[in-house]
Amino acid sequence: MADPAISEIVEEYRSADRERAKGFPPKGTKCILQARDGTQAELTFYQLQTIRTKTVGDLFINQKCPDYSEGYVDYIAGELRYRRSKGYDTVMLITGEVRTGKSTLAQKLALKLKPDLGIEQTVFKIEDLDNAIKNSHDGDVIVLDECIDLHSKEWWDSFQIKLIKKLEIMGILHLTLILVLPHRLTLNKDLRDERVKYWIDVKSERGSLRRGFATVRECVPNEWYKDPFWDTLATFHFTELNGEYWDVYSKKKLAFVREMNDSDYLTKGKKNDSRNRVWKKLHAEGKTHQEIADLFDVGRSTVTEGLAQ
Repeated sequence: MADPAISEIVEEYRSADRERAKGFPPKGTKCILQARDGTQAELTFYQLQTIRTKTVGDLFINQKCPDYSEGYVDYIAGELRYRRSKGYDTVMLITGEVRTGKSTLAQKLALKLKPDLGIEQTVFKIEDLDNAIKNSHDGDVIVLDECIDLHSKEWWDSFQIKLIKKLEIMGILHLTLILVLPHRLTLNKDLRDERVKYWIDVKSERGSLRRGFATVRECVPNEWYKDPFWDTLATFHFTELNGEYWDVYSKKKLAFVREMNDSDYLTKGKKNDSRNRVWKKLHAEGKTHQEIADLFDVGRSTVTEGLAQ
C-alpha cells in the first residue's frame, strides 16, 4: 500500500500541473515570455505535450508542458540572472548522448549570461576549475565541460569530492556553474539532488537525428522526503553555434584531447584502454579512423584495432 503522505504529495503535483496546463495559446503562436529579471523572450509556442516525470520515490506522473522555439534560451538566461541578482549561485546540469548538442547549449547559455565570455571560463578538468574560480568576479559564469575520459570510479569519486568543495566557494561569489555530463546519474545523489537547481537533458530527434531538442527541469525540494521533485518546465529546440568564439572553444577542446593522450594524465597501466575510449568518443562524434590517426600521430591500422577492442 502506498504511503498516504506520498500519495497526497503526488496529487498536489498533479493538481498544480493541471492548473498550469490551462491558458496556452493555439499551436504555432508567436508570443513573449517574460523572465523575472524583466527579460522578454520572443519565441514560438509549438504545442502542449506530455512528459513523464519522477516525483517521490519511484512514483511518476505525466506532466503537461509547453514546447517552445529557441527563444526559450533567453528566458532561461533571464531566470538565471534573476537568481544572481538576489544573491544566489546556480548549478545547472546539461546531459545527453554524444553529439546531441550539450556543449553547444552550454556555450549559448554562458554567452547569454556574459556576452564578453572568455574562453578561460570554460574548463575540462577539475584542476582548471580552481583558476577559473580564482580569476572570476562576482556573478561570473563558468562552464565545466564533460571530461573525455572519466578513467575510473575512484577518479570520479575524487572529482566529486573536489567539486563539492569548489561549490562552497561558488556560493559566496554568486557564480553560475554549467556542468556538462553524459547522464544525470553520473553525479552522486547528494550533488544532483541538493546542489543542481536546473537540469536540461538534450536529445537528437529519432529518425532524422536532428540535434538540439531539450527538456528543462527545476529541482523542487521536498520538506518531508529527501527526494526532490524534478518539475518539468518546458521543452525547446535550439540550433548550432557558429562563429569565432565557437572556433576558439573547439580548438581548446581538441587541445585537451591531445593533452590527455600525451601526458601522465593517463596512467601507464591503463594507457591503451584510456586512449581507446578517447578514440571511441571522437569516432562517435564523427571523426574517421584516418582523422583520429593524424590527430594522435599513429597509423590508421592502430586506430582501427583500438576501436575494435
